[in-house]
Amino acid sequence: MHMLETATSTPAYNAPFGSWPKDFDWESIRPPAGSSTYLSLSHSGRVDIFPDHGVVTKIYWDSPASVERIWNLMQLAGNCSVSLVGRIFFEPGSTQVHGYTMPIETPIDTENFGTKHERIRLIYQLRDLLAEMHSKNIVHGDIKPQNVLICSDGHPRFCDFDNASIEGDEFVATSMTYPCCT
Repeated sequence: MHMLETATSTPAYNAPFGSWPKDFDWESIRPPAGSSTYLSLSHSGRVDIFPDHGVVTKIYWDSPASVERIWNLMQLAGNCSVSLVGRIFFEPGSTQVHGYTMPIETPIDTENFGTKHERIRLIYQLRDLLAEMHSKNIVHGDIKPQNVLICSDGHPRFCDFDNASIEGDEFVATSMTYPCCT
């Protein structure tokens, strides 16, 4: 989807709960202690996978303003970003967004990626993806295999925009992500 399509075909960030197809309140979707939904953790939040709902969630402990900044960058990135399909609210009836949902996509498997030709093709796709991001004056800030997903249409896209910024803005990244399962 191009940025103009995104802007006209999706509800606003602050639209009422339920306006997006995969809006959830954290209380209704929260995994039980010790569950296997947990994917990663940083000082700013956590990532979980919910196969029954077809989504991955990213929850932020930070202020809703930082969530909105990240959301806006992902929307501005357009086709360079994994799709956003919903928002996470901490409790029913809340108007504060504390995270987002995205479809379950395929992480890059650096150990078993396929043939040499497929790896070279991915390198060129990543080069083009990065060039497109930079043409929008967006700096991702945390490019690594875990932050690139192969989407259902076969194209790689970035996720985890926590450290992203617009070129020349005052934002300084202060977080790191730790995978839970290595």
